[in-house]
Amino acid sequence: MRKSIATVSSSDALIEKLKAIASVDFDDVEVFESAPLPHARSMRDIRSYATDRGLLTDLLQPFRDVEDVFGAQHKRNLTRTARKFDLMDELDRRKGFAQGRSS
Repeated sequence: MRKSIATVSSSDALIEKLKAIASVDFDDVEVFESAPLPHARSMRDIRSYATDRGLLTDLLQPFRDVEDVFGAQHKRNLTRTARKFDLMDELDRRKGFAQGRSS
């Protein structure tokens, strides 16, 4: 059985999270939407950093609260969605996808 954890489970910086996750023998990591944004690294760098530590970037949770909107907000969400698919391609995780609701 593989063990997985989400980056949102820790309040550290992303690189520190990945180090900690690898050090306690998790196999996979779910990268939360906001995790890489404050960092000056590409998603490819994040994937490579995780892989070098034996972690599979198993899932990207790229969306929050995109449904139940109309008009201009809907168009902005579609644009955001296209950018998130680009990030998923960088993680090589287009098949691993989750959506959470904050409400």
